[in-house]
Order: sequence, then structure tokens, then C-alpha cells
Amino acid sequence: MSSRRAAFKKLKKGGRLEILVVLILLVLVMIPLTLNLMKLKREKQELQQETELLDEKLAYEQQRSEELKDFETYTKTKKFAEDMAKDKLGYVYEGEIIFQKDE
Repeated sequence: MSSRRAAFKKLKKGGRLEILVVLILLVLVMIPLTLNLMKLKREKQELQQETELLDEKLAYEQQRSEELKDFETYTKTKKFAEDMAKDKLGYVYEGEIIFQKDE
């Protein structure tokens, strides 16, 4: 037991014990911080991917919205009414010639 005390006193006198304790504490603090940093980087990457996906979805929906606005404008035109009358009801203008395929 006296040899342990002597070794402890020798370490303590030289300041090595304090350095060793500080190093151990640093390691104990750095491990959780490093793990947390890695977790945050992974989460950041996942959020960036999700953001890119949502940006693509937003661009698609904006394009679709434009197409719907264009269609809405088209439905209010005389051309639309004529096209629907021809396609759905089979109406034609007087004197208009309709060509049909022989089946």
C-alpha cells in the first residue's frame, strides 16, 4: 500500500495526475459531443433531401396550377364552346364538311 501512496504522491507532485484527470475528463466530454455532432449531420442531410423533394413537388404543383389557370381561361372562350359542341354533341356549322374514317 505504501508503494501506491508513493506513486500517487510522485504523480501528484509532478502535476501529471492533474494532466491525466483533465485528459480523461476531456475524452469523457468529447465522446458524447462527437456522437451528437454525427447525429446532427445525419439529420441535416435527411432534412436537405426532404427539402429538395418538397421543392420539386412545389415546382410541379406550381406548373400544374398554371396549366389549370390556362385551362380555366380556355373554358371561357368561344373556341372551347365550339370544340365541346363538336366533340360531345356532334354539332357542325352549316355547310361544314366532316370527314370520317371507314372502319
